[in-house]
Amino acid sequence: MSDKSPKTPTPVVPQQEAETSQGNGMSWDSNQEAMQQLFQRQKTTPVQAARASGMWQDLSYPLLQDMPGSQKGATDNYNLSFRDKSGFKDPTSHAYLNKAGGGKNWKGLRLDHGPNVKSGGQTNWHWNQKGSMNAFGQADHALANPAAARTGSILRAMKPLSRGAMIVGAGMDAYSLGSEAHQSMQTGEWDNTIEKGSEIAGGWAGAYAGAKGGGMLGASIGTVVGGPLGTVVGGALGGIAGGVGGYLAGSSLGKWASGLW
Repeated sequence: MSDKSPKTPTPVVPQQEAETSQGNGMSWDSNQEAMQQLFQRQKTTPVQAARASGMWQDLSYPLLQDMPGSQKGATDNYNLSFRDKSGFKDPTSHAYLNKAGGGKNWKGLRLDHGPNVKSGGQTNWHWNQKGSMNAFGQADHALANPAAARTGSILRAMKPLSRGAMIVGAGMDAYSLGSEAHQSMQTGEWDNTIEKGSEIAGGWAGAYAGAKGGGMLGASIGTVVGGPLGTVVGGALGGIAGGVGGYLAGSSLGKWASGLW
């Protein structure tokens, strides 16, 4: 008779249970399902509307009112932009109030973060102006107040993020349209692709129109309420809000219009 103890049999764990017990307790299938749900949420219209509103920093917004001109008794027209319009090499400005019809040489007012000759070459937030003193009352190289400096810092951080979000949004919509087209090629039924295409086209057209109109209105109101800083803040907020609303409205309109075909 052997003095060895009998071996305890190893319990057999079903494959599904074994998979579930690995890692953090979630199975591969459940992880895949969670990722798919997250991806689907990223394609929803509200999320895409927020991404499409990123075009606010690529547009220009004409001010609705005329501003005092550089010559006595004259008036000038201005527009707001967040992309460089000056033509300077390696620009450090983040908001531009551009005098319309200025020709090749840029004129206006811009919020800049760089070396300031009026403060011994120190790098700080300040206003640079050319021919816009009567319009906005800001001298060249005038140090920006704390509110303007904070606004400039926010703009500097937001613009690349908004641009990236807009690119991602365009890619997501392209993927969605491609998925619908692939399904249509399998089934021979193209109504779904037409509907998705109309929804996407309407959304982006609406985002452009909404951002343009909202930014123009916001900049014009901001000029009256808060001077040049009000112009910048009003234009940015109006462009973002208008882009979101425009995408939502445009996508709904496009989807409705596709049903008429």
